[in-house]
Amino acid sequence: MTRDENWTVLGSRRTRYRFFEIVQEEVKTFQGRTVEMEYARMPEGVCVLPLLDGGRAVACIRQYRHAIRSWQWELPAGGVDAGVEPLEMAKRELEEETGYSAAAWTSLGSFYPSFGSTDQLIHLFVAEGLRSGQQRLEAGEELDVVEVPMETFREMVASGELRHGAALACVARWWAMGSGK
Repeated sequence: MTRDENWTVLGSRRTRYRFFEIVQEEVKTFQGRTVEMEYARMPEGVCVLPLLDGGRAVACIRQYRHAIRSWQWELPAGGVDAGVEPLEMAKRELEEETGYSAAAWTSLGSFYPSFGSTDQLIHLFVAEGLRSGQQRLEAGEELDVVEVPMETFREMVASGELRHGAALACVARWWAMGSGK
């Protein structure tokens, strides 16, 4: 046995909801034990760090999030539609949520936000050379676009005011790659 092997799935039940599916599986572990596992199967996602004014500001979103009953600071993000490449979805989300389009895009790779409870993979991007346009919000989206100076944005990250997991991963990856010093 190597640690690259998977547990054996003995049985599976799925309950479908609008944006995700709950999967309940009976699995056999490496030690031969049978256990129940549950996780949320979700579509892949994207998150965009939109840089304004040559990186001196960030186009942030302030959006109401009902699950936690509060307004939160975020970066443009969303799910990837079936058959759509992550970069194309990132471009669409940026324009829909902020009204901006970008001249230059950089991939920052991807990450799993919580692989103990979901199989979702989120792709991260930086958008530069922004041009303003018209916001096209989906039904149920209520958000404000705020141009945040980079110094203030750094303070929001450091203080915990920015709590959007995908945004934090995007910023961490961007800073770790030597950008946004």
